[in-house]
Amino acid sequence: MVLKLYYDLISQPSRAIYMFLKINDIEFINCAIALRKREHLTEEYAKINPFQKVPAIDHDGFKLTESVAIIRYLVREYCGKIPNHWYPSGSKEKARVDEFLSWQHLNLRLNGTQFFREKFIIPEIGRASCRERV
Repeated sequence: MVLKLYYDLISQPSRAIYMFLKINDIEFINCAIALRKREHLTEEYAKINPFQKVPAIDHDGFKLTESVAIIRYLVREYCGKIPNHWYPSGSKEKARVDEFLSWQHLNLRLNGTQFFREKFIIPEIGRASCRERV
């Protein structure tokens, strides 16, 4: 079975999927999509993800988007390879993981993205940060 990961490491959800695959030693084909070059907006990539966002996977022709859905899918597909602590089998324990996944997507991710942008991206491209402009 061939797993392709479409990602850009500038994207926090992409980094999460990329690290999850690496940590769990799951083989995949790197399909880097350069957001800064707008590669996600091409007609070719729209065939992978009609929403034209990263990350996305193609697992033997089955295409899936959204990082939380991808994580849950990978846990089911590679259940013998992935330790139980990532996504427990018990209903209540799984509900706690789901609770955090929902919370982080609306709360932690926005602040983390803003920090990453201010600390790493803006200095890299040589623009003044929001604080410097004020």
